[in-house]
Amino acid sequence: MGAKVGLLCKYFKGKIMKTKMLLFALVASAGTILIPPSSKAQQTLHGQVPGAIARLHLQPIGRLPETNRLNLAIELPLRNKEALNSLLQQIYDPRSTNYHHYLTPKQFTEQFGPTEADYEAVVAFAKTNGWTVTGRDPGLTIVDVSATVADVERVCHVKMLVYRHPAEARTFFAPDNEPSLDLKTPVLDISGMNNYVLPHPASLRQCSREGSGFQGRDGAGVGIAR
Repeated sequence: MGAKVGLLCKYFKGKIMKTKMLLFALVASAGTILIPPSSKAQQTLHGQVPGAIARLHLQPIGRLPETNRLNLAIELPLRNKEALNSLLQQIYDPRSTNYHHYLTPKQFTEQFGPTEADYEAVVAFAKTNGWTVTGRDPGLTIVDVSATVADVERVCHVKMLVYRHPAEARTFFAPDNEPSLDLKTPVLDISGMNNYVLPHPASLRQCSREGSGFQGRDGAGVGIAR
């Protein structure tokens, strides 16, 4: 009798163990299906919404047509900022051994420019999201793209609105909020998302003069050997 009870206990114990394992598998499976994957790292950019909109309480008069195309420039940040600032001081310090020892564009890119992997990640991100890459920068800091308004709104999580310009006899477009990207690779800026300020010949000449050196939107720059 005792042997039969022992066998019966082992039988039910085995059944209970199998049931637990089945329940665990079902829960794990359900978790895999029901729990959404972790959201991609999202970064928010700044400076694309003109301050005049909030300051002057400007109200939109419409939406930019979704089929319009925008020419944008995606800018990647420089690396090794502390080392770059130190080098700048040394280059212009007569007491330094690096005084007037300028870098070539290749040297600058290798030491302070974005990595090639980061640059290619931004290019791939643009192409994957339907943006057309129209230009590549040998210095790996700028990716020129063209995209429809619809694709810009979808990728940057914005609405492109149209306003009356408060000081000029024209309209301008701008996003309703600062753009954000579902991209882990750091991006410094996307220029071209508003036309509140139009370029003028004088400013273009100034940009041309400044373009002889590496001058980023973050103010970093360094002399380039010619």
